[in-house]
Amino acid sequence: MNSASLTLDTAVESSILQIGDRHSVPQVGLLSGQKVITPAGQIPVEAVEPGMRLLTFDGGYQPVTGFCQDRLPLGASVMVVPKGVFGNQGEILMLPKQDVIFDLDMSAEAFVDPFAMIQASDLSGHWGIKPRVVLEPLLWTQILFAQDEVLRTSVAAMFHCPQAVGTEVMLDQRQAA
Repeated sequence: MNSASLTLDTAVESSILQIGDRHSVPQVGLLSGQKVITPAGQIPVEAVEPGMRLLTFDGGYQPVTGFCQDRLPLGASVMVVPKGVFGNQGEILMLPKQDVIFDLDMSAEAFVDPFAMIQASDLSGHWGIKPRVVLEPLLWTQILFAQDEVLRTSVAAMFHCPQAVGTEVMLDQRQAA
């Protein structure tokens, strides 16, 4: 795969948390298996490419300007959303610091606003959502747009994706499976 150069915001650059000397854990992004919506239908987040148009909350279909993708280190923590909580047919895994918006009646009951943006870790203890340690390889993808976007997915949860501007980094860091 060709690498694409992209400029990223400091917030994106700081979305990596250092663990020990050798590992880093991303703070935001979607984990493998999560489906995003294109004009042609749903695709797994790990299949997203620059230039694809993805459905956003208030901007319609927006082009992906780039992405960061890598394996989550073993021992990292993720949040587990049980089957059915967001209309999901299986459990969903989320990074703890990922900002999530969900438009369910239960969000209005628990958090006052029907469109509450909240970090995934703050959902712990609600509706059976809890942390889990990663024991198997898991791919994460951070999708980047020209401006901040809230990405719609195949479930009732939507995910904040930060704007891509600032310092230069290399993207498309996919590793062979």
